[in-house]
Amino acid sequence: MNWNAIRLFRLSNLFYRKNFKKIAAFISMFNRVITGVEISPQAQIGKNFFIAHGNGIVIGAGSKIGDNCIIYHQVTMGVGRDSRFNPNGAADDKFPEIGDGVVIYARAKIVGGITIGNNCEIGANAVVLTNIPDHAIAVGIPAKVVEIKAHYRDGRHYPCLKLRNFCHWNRASSW
Repeated sequence: MNWNAIRLFRLSNLFYRKNFKKIAAFISMFNRVITGVEISPQAQIGKNFFIAHGNGIVIGAGSKIGDNCIIYHQVTMGVGRDSRFNPNGAADDKFPEIGDGVVIYARAKIVGGITIGNNCEIGANAVVLTNIPDHAIAVGIPAKVVEIKAHYRDGRHYPCLKLRNFCHWNRASSW
């Protein structure tokens, strides 16, 4: 079903870009009813986007998501409480921008015109209200950076949360 949600979003986004906004809105509403995932046709989503357990995901109109991102269930991305729309209907910069390779875990809330850097991880139930730098792990309410990830091997990035000694890549293994 999550694959269907992404395909229906891509279709509604295509109609939106071709200025068939009512058809795009209908496809988006159909997507929400069938899959439980609400993605505005105005959102910009990069390639290799993956929704894991897609029920309850909401991605607002001006949100921008980079390539190779993973989003888990109940994630909300949208405008902050103090955000307003311009009279012409276009959103000002009050929607979040997500970098490439970001993983957003279950029930995280990303609110307002913030930027999340590349290769970040946002913990479950985190409420992100400020910018997050590249290669960071952010957890909590409000979300705080607990570590900047720096473990690379063979061009791949391996996350390590030293806060709780939960780095199984540091343990003896068969590298």
